[in-house]
Amino acid sequence: MKKVVGLIGSPRKLGNSELIVKEISRNIPEEHELVLAHLTKMDLKPCTGCYQCLFKQGRCSLNDNMSTVIDELSDANGLILAAPTYFLGPYGIVKIFTDRALMFLARMEEFYGKPAVTVTLAGIAGREGYSPVALASAAFCLGFDVKDQGLVYAALPGEALLSEKNKSIAAHLGRALLDPNYVRRPKAHECNLCSGNAFKFLNNDEIECLTCHNRGKIKWSNETPHLEIAPDPHNILGDLEARLAHRSWLMGMKDKFKENKAILKEVSIGYSNEGRWIHKKCED
Repeated sequence: MKKVVGLIGSPRKLGNSELIVKEISRNIPEEHELVLAHLTKMDLKPCTGCYQCLFKQGRCSLNDNMSTVIDELSDANGLILAAPTYFLGPYGIVKIFTDRALMFLARMEEFYGKPAVTVTLAGIAGREGYSPVALASAAFCLGFDVKDQGLVYAALPGEALLSEKNKSIAAHLGRALLDPNYVRRPKAHECNLCSGNAFKFLNNDEIECLTCHNRGKIKWSNETPHLEIAPDPHNILGDLEARLAHRSWLMGMKDKFKENKAILKEVSIGYSNEGRWIHKKCED
């Protein structure tokens, strides 16, 4: 039997994010087990940037539940990621989770190309901010193939499933998740590689996606812009080979740090006594 993991980035039990994940699961044609995780109810600590997981097969120096989530995703056939919008962005636990991406990079061969769908919840239509891009790019940077993404408007707990449109969105995502033949058609204003929608405009209609940093051109058809972004083989968020090369580079930085440790320490020490720390007062 296949396994689908639903990651819920919401503090509410049986809130709209949880309900939508379960509605998506109900619409997956293949028989499967749904494994759920309320990220807010797990012990997920902020990344310390120590890089130890790269040298320990993805095992982090922090003693929390992150390895449990990653092990479940390693065995999964698909991912559903859902979170509500808080002040024009997704609930903060999603960022804490994705900041631990080095643990995924350490085991990238286990995750790269696995299918995922993302769904954003927002209480006010048109006020979802950057949440859809944040969720899609989170799954993308962790190595998943984002089959599609949905946007659901619902404010009151349970309200998401009172709308036939929202149910239709969930049904579509459920059918798309494990369908190997489904290919999402990006909207005219989206990056065709990562679904980003913010760009740097360069010369001669050339643009750079500010999410994945690949470059391409703006082409016009019937006064409508179409973006054609080409994958850079050297991009750290490129194919599996590129991601593994990035992993090797990061691991090589350990030796570079050792070589320059004395110089780096000398520079840092010179700033050690400047400023007044607020958190010291909080600890008193």
